[in-house]
Amino acid sequence: MRVTNLNDSGSGSLRACATASGPRVCIFEISGTIVLNSRIDIHNPYLTIAGQTAPAPGILIRNDGILVYDTHDVLIQHLQIRPGDGTAPSNTICGQRSAIGVAAENGNLAYNIVYDHVSAGWATDQTVGLWGQSAKGSKIYNVTLSNSIFSEALNNSCHDKGPHPMGPLLGDATTKVTMVGNILAQQYYRNPLMNTGMTDGVIVNNLIFHPGDTRSGKIEMEMDIENMGGYPSGYFRYSIAGNAMISRAGDNSGQPITVPSYGGPSSAKLYVKDNSFNGVSKNWDGVGSYGSVNGAMQVSSPAIWNDGLNVMVSSAVEAYTTKYSGARPVARDAIDLRTLNNIKNRTGNDIDKPSDAGGYPNYAVNTRAFVAPTNPNGDDNGNGYTNLEEILQQMAASLEGR
Repeated sequence: MRVTNLNDSGSGSLRACATASGPRVCIFEISGTIVLNSRIDIHNPYLTIAGQTAPAPGILIRNDGILVYDTHDVLIQHLQIRPGDGTAPSNTICGQRSAIGVAAENGNLAYNIVYDHVSAGWATDQTVGLWGQSAKGSKIYNVTLSNSIFSEALNNSCHDKGPHPMGPLLGDATTKVTMVGNILAQQYYRNPLMNTGMTDGVIVNNLIFHPGDTRSGKIEMEMDIENMGGYPSGYFRYSIAGNAMISRAGDNSGQPITVPSYGGPSSAKLYVKDNSFNGVSKNWDGVGSYGSVNGAMQVSSPAIWNDGLNVMVSSAVEAYTTKYSGARPVARDAIDLRTLNNIKNRTGNDIDKPSDAGGYPNYAVNTRAFVAPTNPNGDDNGNGYTNLEEILQQMAASLEGR
């Protein structure tokens, strides 16, 4: 299915593509800005939103974000998603705008979800939110957040709790989440936060720039046993390796990771290796806590891992992510360029509103017809990918500099 215009009257072409039933690909034949009237909720499975098909300068989404909701097998790539604090109809609440997310409610499941090469920021709630309902049997699993830039969650904006500069939240009833090759920049809290009810996380080769100077600003694993009534069985397996953290001025903790003070259940397993803090490689000495930590949770090999996932040394992560992460690495917009310049120069401040950072760039409206391959659903070379998938992969590679 093609996206041939950028209107969003509630039934705009992107929304129609994202919510249509049956396997489908959203193809963009026009560039520009989509100003949402409400959040795009994706309820149907087998969807690819292929932002790499848009002509330069690509697609920028404003006023709200994208939520994959009670469904499965969804791939979203090569979009700029920046909700901001702008006015909109009453059905989008200013203080509840996350850029991207996954949700499962009322006994439903959400699984096999990938957000890859997106640039997500200027959120009023959190840049990324994953949340299920364990009490109602809902579950989120097999989620990948890769090669993306999550930046500048708005600080003192329109959230009803006041200042709320939040990065990725991996929340309740969520398991098997991979974060790899991302930049998390200028977000005071949740870089990321693995909340109570989340387990089985692989956090590898991410660059974390200017997190908050408190423990809750770092890579944090939380366990609220008081409200949980004790440790659930099988809880708390994480592999955290090869991440690079660049701190704010005055943050001399030297610890990029925080774990609960409660020691963890007997089944808890935590693998950490080569997570650097301001260029200094850390292993268990880079793990802080709110109290005593159960040493039995320390394991010498990955507690959970992905087949075929290779980890680079933390000293290589900044160069790699600043070259290859984000929506359009070979043709970045002004927002991503400024973020990368801040990283390079070790500058940057929290922002309360988009205008603090120069506001939204003007995305030109350009058109380019998409030429579909002959027999798009066939597999002419027999490699397991359809002819259409191979075209999309080639277009993605050209944007990513691969």
